Amino acid sequence: MKKKLLSDLSRMVPVIFLIMLLSSAVQASDDNLLSAGKADEPGLYLIRLAEPPLAIQQARRSSERLDVRTDASKAYRKQLSDRQDEVKAAAENILGRGLAPVYQYDVAYNGMAISLTPGEAAEIAKIPGVVSVHRDEPHRLMTDASPEFLNAPTIWEGSGTGGLGETKGQGIIIGIIDTGIWPEHPSFADDGTYPSPPAKWGGKCRLPADSSQGYKCSNKLIGIQF
Repeated sequence: MKKKLLSDLSRMVPVIFLIMLLSSAVQASDDNLLSAGKADEPGLYLIRLAEPPLAIQQARRSSERLDVRTDASKAYRKQLSDRQDEVKAAAENILGRGLAPVYQYDVAYNGMAISLTPGEAAEIAKIPGVVSVHRDEPHRLMTDASPEFLNAPTIWEGSGTGGLGETKGQGIIIGIIDTGIWPEHPSFADDGTYPSPPAKWGGKCRLPADSSQGYKCSNKLIGIQF
């Protein structure tokens, strides 16, 4: 029973993350768009489209683990990309200028990040298929108690793991969207006991935007991307 519960929870985690991510989108309206800044002050805006991102689409089709490298995944991502291009073209026609997305998303979120004025954002919000438009703003971290909230200490100690034993996360790849990383910190040191990343790992170790040197990936820190 415990194993089944843990298995069910493991499948729910990505869904919970998606719910948290997608629920943060603010429904588009002139009031919330213009209140983010002066009417002519540009900023980065997140434009969310109606079609579900790849992760949600996959969850609806199958209970199998998401693999972004399959032909089906690539085809659906191309479909989302084409739809984003259509919305961008419509926005360019309305605004009378070209738009260059800073980022385009299709796996956990379907949309684009584009530099706009609040007035332009309000116009884009009216385009059919646009679910929400909101300004990307910095937010203060609200808690540092996540390990306790997730019951991580007891899992690390080998208790409360639903029969997994004292694995302490062995073999698990953890992906973190963080405010920063210090690769040379001792907590990321590879003491020689870590195996090579599994063959399915497709991540990369990329330098930050300013091309600063001084770090490299290892069998513990297997990927960094700015």
